[in-house]
Amino acid sequence: MAFPLGGGRSIQLSYGDVGRILACGAGTTSYACEPKLLYDAPIMKYPALAHAVPAPPLRSFAALMELYEMNFMLMRRLMPGMAALPATPGAILSSQGESGLPLMVEVLEQDRFTTVLRLFYRLPKPDGSFDEAPDLQVRIYHDARVAEAISGRLRGRDCVAQGQSGERCLDVRWRLNRFLYKWLRFVLHRRHRIG
Repeated sequence: MAFPLGGGRSIQLSYGDVGRILACGAGTTSYACEPKLLYDAPIMKYPALAHAVPAPPLRSFAALMELYEMNFMLMRRLMPGMAALPATPGAILSSQGESGLPLMVEVLEQDRFTTVLRLFYRLPKPDGSFDEAPDLQVRIYHDARVAEAISGRLRGRDCVAQGQSGERCLDVRWRLNRFLYKWLRFVLHRRHRIG
């Protein structure tokens, strides 16, 4: 595999046996040289297992845990100073972003290992009052590095992670956390930052 370096020069890389990476001279692509060993360790201890372990099926508990991890990573991008949030319950922070509505974040609880936040937009109504929607409560587990949407109001109806009668708890959690994932990606795309 050749990687151009500019000025007509390139470096040749090849993968040797057992995860060895070899480099061949920084010259023109036709330059022949003795390969130099750059890396000599197994890339994976058990390479056969990489193909044997499939991705978790959608709407499974394992996929939900992965979604919690992705939500935590997105929350960290939205709030880089998440650990330094005001410890006062009821503190409201906001971000205007590039355009559109300001994103509001209210600190509901803050402990050593967990933080509960409320994320919402404050939408103006014609009568001068405000509607706060979508409205999600998110519990962040700092030690486990996961963020879980625990309740919210989506499309005008309340959703609680314990589920309604006749609805599986896993389905409700999946719906809430999938919405959180998509919403966080949207607000990050709009360049919202808190703190």
